[in-house]
Amino acid sequence: MACRLEDDINLGLQLNGLIDYNYLCSEEQSYLQVEIIEGVPNYSTHILGIDNDYDVTLIHENDLIHYGIPIGDYLITVSDSMGSSFQEALTIEPSFTNSPNFGPVPPLSSSQPTVLLDATQVFGTNPNYSYSWFHENELLSNTTSELLVDTPGLYTVIVVDTESDCEMEASIVIEYILEVTIETNVSCSSNLNYLNILIDFGYSGYYTTIEGSLGSSYTFTHGGDYTISDLDFDEYLITVTDQNGDGEVYQELIDYTSSGFNLDLDIYSQLIDICENCSGSACQLGTTQCPNNIPFFDAPCPSLTNFTLDASVLIQNNPNVVYEWYIWDELISNSPQISFEYSGRCSIDYLNNNACNNNYVYTVVVSDPLTGCSTSQIFATKAWCPILIENPTPKEYNSLIYPNPGNTEVTFYYEVSSNLNFGGTVEVFSVTGQLIYSNSIDGNNQFTLPYSISTSGTYFIRTTTTDGTVLVDRVIIK
Repeated sequence: MACRLEDDINLGLQLNGLIDYNYLCSEEQSYLQVEIIEGVPNYSTHILGIDNDYDVTLIHENDLIHYGIPIGDYLITVSDSMGSSFQEALTIEPSFTNSPNFGPVPPLSSSQPTVLLDATQVFGTNPNYSYSWFHENELLSNTTSELLVDTPGLYTVIVVDTESDCEMEASIVIEYILEVTIETNVSCSSNLNYLNILIDFGYSGYYTTIEGSLGSSYTFTHGGDYTISDLDFDEYLITVTDQNGDGEVYQELIDYTSSGFNLDLDIYSQLIDICENCSGSACQLGTTQCPNNIPFFDAPCPSLTNFTLDASVLIQNNPNVVYEWYIWDELISNSPQISFEYSGRCSIDYLNNNACNNNYVYTVVVSDPLTGCSTSQIFATKAWCPILIENPTPKEYNSLIYPNPGNTEVTFYYEVSSNLNFGGTVEVFSVTGQLIYSNSIDGNNQFTLPYSISTSGTYFIRTTTTDGTVLVDRVIIK
């Protein structure tokens, strides 16, 4: 940028000259120039600061060049040896001397993958300017005043005033945010858990490190989204970096140690204990031949008239567990415990066309609908029948989530309906099992929950009805 102030003085035989101020990129390089056209040497130029203490008198035989005048308002007086003189007011603007600055620029992200750098906002508009852009000191092909940036790093623009050869420079570091979504998929068996690393925004050359609290450590390199499998039960710190490990860092703690992932039953040991307590001697379960190879219980003591089995003995601190007891394929109870009595009525109450040798087969299933984990045990007996108040009413429930997948800016709807009025609770959990919402359902045959979640990820919605029915649905928020 060049600032030129001129005063053409033509007083015949009197002093005649020009006063220029030339801005050349900085205060130190810029200068005041006095050009004598006509006059009698020697000459005196007095530079008097109006709003500052600058006060300099310079003696010269011909033209004058004087550097380093600070910003401010000045009165310039030039006189010759004959007493002839002329004056000119001069203002040096702060904009002439401020360091070039692009100002605040937002980081690159998935919501803003590009930013626009505009050199005219730094140096102003001048048709004589030429532009050279650099990224990490490498010359780019763009020669306009604007540059659209989609890659982080150091950017520099060099502006040259082709009229004055003034060269100016401004630089800025463009930063970015590494955005990662980690989806966990839980297996009910050790070494079968896996997780998905989803790259929402970043730059290729990703390193993912997994560190377990029990000492395990793994490192993976990948070019984008990545699935890591065969993870044992543990708590893991996930660290993702991009640009071959030299970029930004994302970290998240993933817990595969929830009690819902470890379900176990000990029905067989309970049956053996019942037998040994009754008989006073060591017992073991036999096996049936019809059906084939099913553990068989038949306590050899007439004094035993009833007993109780408890499927919850090995379940610790897990309110999500659902219990199901079956005789053959018929559901008979959702209670953790069930009692049996010695009776011949099973063949009347529970008809099964596949029964043979009067053996009746029981199955107990323990499951966690939130994680999808379950375990079961099966045993057979001839004359032990369940003691039940009544057989459970068949469940006729339906659930629906829409839209699914959803997003953080849109409300989704969760609906539960039944052929009968029902009550219960509805709960929303994160994928790690954290409860984030809970509400009650009062006696209607349909319930609708409008809900929104501000953080992307996978969530579970669980409805537990007063009759023991548990419905679990998954919603994905992008």
